[in-house]
This record gives sequence, structure tokens and C-alpha cells, in this order.
Amino acid sequence: MKLNSSSVNNWCHFIIFICFPIISLSFLSSDLWFDELVTLNDFARKENLRDIFLSYPVANNHILFSFVLWIWLQLTDHNVFELIIRFLNLIIAISGLLFIYHNTRKLFDELQAFFIVLILVFSPLYLNFAFQLRGYGLTIFLSALATIGSLYIIEGKTQKGSIYFIIGTVLLPCVMPVNILLNISLILFMHWTLLNLQRSRRHRNLLLILSFASIAGFGIYIPIFDQFINVLKHTEGWNSSFRISTHVLFSLLVHSGLFIFFSYLIAKGANHRPKEKIVCQTIAKHLPLLLFISGVVCFIFIVCAKPFPRTFIAFLVPITICSFTFYDRNQYCKKSMIYIAILVIICNSGFWFHFTDFLKKKHLNAGSFSQDLLTQYYNRNSDISDAIIQFNDTLILTGNSRLFVDFHLFPTLHHYWSLAEKDPGQIECLNGGNKIPLKLPKRFYYNSDQYILGYDQKFSQDSYKHLVNAHSKLEKLNLNTDISLFKATKYK
Repeated sequence: MKLNSSSVNNWCHFIIFICFPIISLSFLSSDLWFDELVTLNDFARKENLRDIFLSYPVANNHILFSFVLWIWLQLTDHNVFELIIRFLNLIIAISGLLFIYHNTRKLFDELQAFFIVLILVFSPLYLNFAFQLRGYGLTIFLSALATIGSLYIIEGKTQKGSIYFIIGTVLLPCVMPVNILLNISLILFMHWTLLNLQRSRRHRNLLLILSFASIAGFGIYIPIFDQFINVLKHTEGWNSSFRISTHVLFSLLVHSGLFIFFSYLIAKGANHRPKEKIVCQTIAKHLPLLLFISGVVCFIFIVCAKPFPRTFIAFLVPITICSFTFYDRNQYCKKSMIYIAILVIICNSGFWFHFTDFLKKKHLNAGSFSQDLLTQYYNRNSDISDAIIQFNDTLILTGNSRLFVDFHLFPTLHHYWSLAEKDPGQIECLNGGNKIPLKLPKRFYYNSDQYILGYDQKFSQDSYKHLVNAHSKLEKLNLNTDISLFKATKYK
């Protein structure tokens, strides 16, 4: 039974415009977290654009996104309600999914484009980053432009491909400098592929222009070169190349590994390969090369720099497209196979979301605030804002009484505490060290009731004892959230 192309098209638009926003709702309504608040308060809410383009004190300033967010805040009258401010991310994400679908269906076929979109829509890896109030969602969108542009160039549609590629590669480093890694990978991929197709000489001038475009975005850092170099020197990461590599590979397997395995099984059982679209075959046979070059570039950077795994988020779209190496269009002529593939993608997503939620809660209860590709303590988390709403009835701070919270949660507490028109001087930071020190001498805390907001009683107690040098018992108070409120009841 042949599948109707218009039916695939309608279902894909239904998933993008209806299912995707519903799935995204818990991400859109999450509390603004540490790095998002740095982006918002230190850059996007500034009156002068010079503070965005000429200020680069930390890598949190994803310059192009900060500028886009600045414009969005002007349009929304500086509204910082989560659903409104993150609606910008939803617009970028939907635009990216539509662009990916309508172009991959031309490069490959409608069904393959549908599966590419479906994998992204239900991917824990994609959803974890698409709605952060930082430059990751914009990076994914621009990486789709650049990647699909390179595929069009290989197909022979050089004008359309060059426009997409130039826009994507010029703007990618303007979001995050490390996005240059994708630009390098795509340039090498096109050079190698066109050389194999004996078209490199004919496109020599074009390749020179595209190579220049891939580094042109770095011009945005010339006026702030000294700040840029200083940030590079002090940028942190993970301490093990092996740990980074294995985590990135595992996350990609979570993203699309089960679908790849399923595609491999049904392709292996096929007696023939698809011969319906020669162009599709021509492009598809080069996807392993793109995957290989991307892997080599990323591995070299991992060994040299030991970055955070999120550094490689720009590779999500090309890796997703490369997941279809074993894709056999003929094996999906039966609707039953399509339904099974859809079920595989959705069940894979459901399992990993439940499993990572379990890990996240386990880490939080152990005093660990995970921020890797799959488990992020801040995603789909509104504990702080929910707790503050309940504080109106249960918590009254007087005199030297203070509310303490861990360093990772302090900016979020400060933000929502201020929005509730409470005194920011009443909140203190645990484990803040010299970055966020105590506001009063330690002795002032001994004779007043003190409160700690945290996930684990022992971790909260130990952190409080270390901070104020006071031995205390913590009494857990009733709070209808995953985070707990503790009262220090005894001092020595």
C-alpha cells in the first residue's frame, strides 16, 4: 500500500504546530535558571546595545541571541513571564523544524523528512536545549541552514545552497564561537565530496567564498578581542576527554540510536535497495563522510580543549540527518512499518525522559546539580517559584532571620523573590564562597530562626554548618513541592 504524500505532509504539520508546543509546555514554563538569568539581566535587559556587542566578560553572552532577545523584550514590554519570554524559543524551534522538513523532503523524500522532524520533536537532547533562554536553540536553527545548504550544493543547486550555507555559517559563530567547528566540518565535507565527484575545479571560486563565509562571523569579536581571549583562557569544561567522548556518544544514541538500529534491521531484511530517486541516493551515500568528518573534528577539539558536552549542540541536525544511512524507503511502503517506526521513536523518548527524571531527582537529593546533555536540574523545574507562592502563608522572616539556598539555585530564588516584591536582603547563598558571601557577620545568624531551601536534609545541614559555623538540627516544614523547607531549630 503506497503512502499518500499529502497525508505525510499533513501529519508532519500537525506534529510541528500542535504536538510540539504541547510537549514543550513543561520546558517553556520552567523557572529561569542561573545561566538564563545571567543572559537576561547582564545583557538582554540593558538599555544600550553596546552592552551586548561590546561586552564579553563571560561566555554566557551568546551575542546574536542576546541581541534577538533584546528585540523580543522591546516587543513584549520587558515581560519576563516564562511562557512569554520563552515563546521566542518556540518561534525559533518551529521555524527550524519547518525549514528542516520542507527542505529535506526535497533532498530525500516526504517520509524521511517526517522521521527527521519526529526524532527531533521527541528527542530529550533537542528539547533540553531548544527552550533554554540562551543561544542553543538559535544555534540548532542556523546549523540546519548551513547543513542543508551544503547538501543542496552537493546536489547541484548551488544558488539556493550557497544562500542557506552563507547565512548559517556567518551567523553561527556570532551566537557561540565554538560553532566554528560545524563550519569547518561542512567545508571539509563539501571540498572532499566535490573532489570525489570531480566538480571541485568547477566550483573552486564558490568554495573559496564559502570558506571565507565560514570564518567571517568571527569578525564580531574583533572589537572585543582582548575580552574574547581572556574568556577563552578562563573557560571551564570537564576534566576527562574520555568522559566527554563517551557522554556525547551515549547522548547521540539516546537521541536516534534506537531508530538507527530499527532501520538497520529492516534494511538488512530487504532484498533490494530503493531505486526511486537517484538524487536521494547520490546525497545519501555521502552522509557517512559527513558523519566521519564531524566526528574527527569534534574528537580533536575534545582532546585539545576538554569542553562541556553542550559545546557540540550545533552538530545535532547533521547527526540526525546522518542517522538515515540505513534508511530504506521501500521498506516503509507498508503503513504498519511506519507505525512501528513512530512507536519506536515515541517509546524511546518516553523511556529516556522518565529515566533521566529519576537520575535528576537522585542527583538533587545527593546535593549534585547535574548539567550534562541529558540530565539538567533546571529543565521542567518550577520548584523555586512554587515554593515562594507557598511562602506567603508559611514563611515570615523578621529581624536577622534569613532564607538560605544553594549557589546553583540562588539567582533563581533572587529573581522570583524580587518579582514577589520581597526584600532581596532576606535571602542568603549556601556554597557561594567569595562569589556570593554572607551579608551579615556570622554571629548575627545565631540568635534568630534561619531557614534553608533544599532537596536533601543532610546536604543542606552540612552546607549551613560549613557556612556559619553553627551546629544545628534542621526541622522539615510542610511544603508541597519537590524541594523542601528546613528550619534551623538548635544552635551551639
